[in-house]
Amino acid sequence: MTAAEQERVVLYDSDCGFCKWSLDKLLAWDRRRALRPVPIQSGEGQRLLAPIPEARRLDSWHLIAPDGAIHSAGAGAPFLFEVL
Repeated sequence: MTAAEQERVVLYDSDCGFCKWSLDKLLAWDRRRALRPVPIQSGEGQRLLAPIPEARRLDSWHLIAPDGAIHSAGAGAPFLFEVL
């Protein structure tokens, strides 16, 4: 599997100071560069989260696995930590 095929997209609230701080910590631990951060508010973020109702997208962070599955909040933690 190529690096791009193993990539996980981490969607975060770019207006949230704690969210940006947390993301910085995650990216520092991501030695394999398997995480690609995308702001939820961006066009790409909105497109990737289209299956989630717009009113719920900023409720938490989201992780998109290589297979396209969306995992939100605590449900995404196992998929996040398996690459860190």
